[in-house]
Amino acid sequence: MKKKRRLFTHLNIQMAAFFLAANFIFLLIASALYYQWAFHILLEDGEKLHIQSMQQSKHRIEQTLEEADKAVSLLIYGNIGQKTLAHSGDKTDIDSILLYRSYLEQVSGILRSYSSIYSIYFYTSDNLLIGSSPLHTCINDDPASIPSLLKYAGKNNSWGIIGGLREDFFNPLFNKDEVNPRLITMIRRSPVFHSGVIYGYIIVNFQEDRFYDAFQAELPGEELLLLTSGGMIISGNRKNRIGELDTGFQAHKNEYTSEITYEKHIPILNLSIPISDTGLFLVNRIRLEELMAGRREIILKIIATLILESLCMLVVVSLWLRIKLYPIKELTGKMDEIKNGCFTPPLKKVPENELGILVESFNQMSISIVELMDKNEQIYRQKTEQELQALRAQLNPHFIYNTLNTIKWMAVMENADNITECITALGCLLEPIFKSDGQLWQVGNEIDYLQNYIKIMGWRYGNTCRFCCHITDTCREFLIPRFILQPIIENSTTHGIRKDKSIQIDITCREEKCRLLLCVHDNGNISPERLQKIVLSLDSPAPAPSIGVGLFNVNRRIKLNFGEEYGLHITSSPWLGTEVTLTLPIITKEEPNETS
Repeated sequence: MKKKRRLFTHLNIQMAAFFLAANFIFLLIASALYYQWAFHILLEDGEKLHIQSMQQSKHRIEQTLEEADKAVSLLIYGNIGQKTLAHSGDKTDIDSILLYRSYLEQVSGILRSYSSIYSIYFYTSDNLLIGSSPLHTCINDDPASIPSLLKYAGKNNSWGIIGGLREDFFNPLFNKDEVNPRLITMIRRSPVFHSGVIYGYIIVNFQEDRFYDAFQAELPGEELLLLTSGGMIISGNRKNRIGELDTGFQAHKNEYTSEITYEKHIPILNLSIPISDTGLFLVNRIRLEELMAGRREIILKIIATLILESLCMLVVVSLWLRIKLYPIKELTGKMDEIKNGCFTPPLKKVPENELGILVESFNQMSISIVELMDKNEQIYRQKTEQELQALRAQLNPHFIYNTLNTIKWMAVMENADNITECITALGCLLEPIFKSDGQLWQVGNEIDYLQNYIKIMGWRYGNTCRFCCHITDTCREFLIPRFILQPIIENSTTHGIRKDKSIQIDITCREEKCRLLLCVHDNGNISPERLQKIVLSLDSPAPAPSIGVGLFNVNRRIKLNFGEEYGLHITSSPWLGTEVTLTLPIITKEEPNETS
């Protein structure tokens, strides 16, 4: 008869009580949403205020650049400027020198008229620099530093702007004791009037501090920067960053952009405005802590109260879950034990709810698994013993030895020396195969085994195989997998025999970087196409039918035994022959798990 459960023994009733307690979490979420709502209201108000201030700064920058462009246009397209451009290559001509002097006087006049411009220089195509600053005039015929600036010149006679340079970059007469201001540099191409030929570049420098004073916002933020489209900082309130690239900046074509980022969990409002067609951007980054200080304090107090209540509820719920879900903890522990192969007695405590059904099912399953494993183990032992018996019945080493001896003595009686030697070599070749003394043996044993194999191959192919080993006594004692070289020698003899010449096989062995390298070299060669197919076949899941399984099995056997860093490497050329290199670990003593 099915036992009637009490109301509160049902798991769904227990979970319903838990979800009632979890309702408090929704209050916390509501508080967070209220915080976000207040945050956006303050953000919109602060953003509007700063955008208005930045628009005023943008207008000042445009006015400053427009005045400078007008002044420089008078200098370039005036009579003296055009003559200077046209005669820039005549450095030694007296008329040109007088013309340069007139040009410098005109530059000085512009500097006096426009206080925002600090210095003006003209760089000709034949490396002549002419210009003036408040302290010095300059006519330099070897300005090595100027060519690096030419890449910043604007396209289609427009201005290119960079920052971070100082006056001593342009003027070789600059004295280190003089004031060396940081500059904002504008550069453009300077053609002769009515000509598309570029005869030089005009360079205009603004003193960065004065330029910044002209556009700084009335409501400065945490960072107020003037950047080029490439992200180079040319002015701003962070003087130590002038000339650097702002990696977080991205150029845009919008009237303005607004984005919020976080720096050490502190929200930062990023505002960016393009400066008309100059390629400049005014960027203002404002920390939002001060904007939200008043209302945030109230919200944080609410959140702190909710968090405190949550912590108290967490303690209560944790204790409740620990009691109610204890059977699941025991069940998980038992499952881990079974996963690790430890089948302990089943659980004894069975709860009076849905978990009880789960525990009973687990107990029955664990008992069934143990019984099934015992049955499978017994079947496996029986199958293994039957396979061993079948193998012993299929191949009897004593019978093969006796048969080979009979054939050998029959050959002796017939005076067939070649047959006698071949049977002897075959017996020596089969002897290590029948022995069951481990998966590894010494390099010397492998070479002795190959000597007999080569003898048989020589008789088979009419003594066209020559075999030579170059192995030190130390290397002969290292352990390698048994019969690992035989498939490679077989490939050399099977595919390398040609009618016009015999095959020469050389085996060398050496240590290199704590590894053992076994090299099998023959005088045959493999075509590049077939070599590529062989190399690809070595790393494939299964050997390619057109390539064969010999090299694939050797490579796979090495990797399975020692790891992916070991294996085969094959090279071949018509002049040097073919070489197969086996990379193996250096083993001097066979481990117990490596023996059969």
